[in-house]
Amino acid sequence: MENMEIIKSIEGVDEAGEAKAVCSVSIHKEMPGHEPEVVDSAFTMNAVVSICITPVWAVVDLRFSDRLDYDLFQMLQVCMDYMEMVKSDAADGSRYLELVLSISPAGEYEQFVIGRDGFWSLMSERLEKYCDTLRFIFPREQFGAYELTEEAVEQMIEEASREVDVEI
Repeated sequence: MENMEIIKSIEGVDEAGEAKAVCSVSIHKEMPGHEPEVVDSAFTMNAVVSICITPVWAVVDLRFSDRLDYDLFQMLQVCMDYMEMVKSDAADGSRYLELVLSISPAGEYEQFVIGRDGFWSLMSERLEKYCDTLRFIFPREQFGAYELTEEAVEQMIEEASREVDVEI
């Protein structure tokens, strides 16, 4: 069962009519024996999030205010680049790329929702409108809502400081 509190904190708009979430779509490349690498990414604070979870799938809609929204174009470009990269990876038999969607409540980074290795499509919110929504569909086991504990944050800070000490 998902942490519905986190999901509710990113869905829809706030009292001022602004989107409640910060969304990021990125392409991750993971080669055996190497650190994962972010190949491309885009983010937005303008998309209104809607999430539907079934036993098999998690469906996430990012609805933009306009079909000409610059953030929509940037996120769409990352998704299209992912498709091209997957085609070239498939040609040589390798499969090291993942499309990752991450969403956090605006102004908070301890809570987040992540979907990995899913599908995407560009669609319209209503039949008579232009395409203004990016829909992501993730296998249920590749989708989750998480919260960082204070201990986890402290551990990440310690690891980062050790890395800085090593580099100096």
